[in-house]
Amino acid sequence: MVTLGAENYDVAVRFDGKAAVFMNIKVAPNANLLSVADNIRKVFPAIEHQLPQGLNGRIVYDATDYCE
Repeated sequence: MVTLGAENYDVAVRFDGKAAVFMNIKVAPNANLLSVADNIRKVFPAIEHQLPQGLNGRIVYDATDYCE
């Protein structure tokens, strides 16, 4: 399920000193975190390619870094 919206609209996000947008992906309880992260990394270049000129995307936190 995909939900568009924020839990709190009173938060400002900055990355490297610039205004940013934070998008969080929550893994479903029965999903495999490693598979979900792998699939996101596969589709991310296509998503980034669709961003308007001057915008870029980055994966700045990957919870799988802490999985064995």
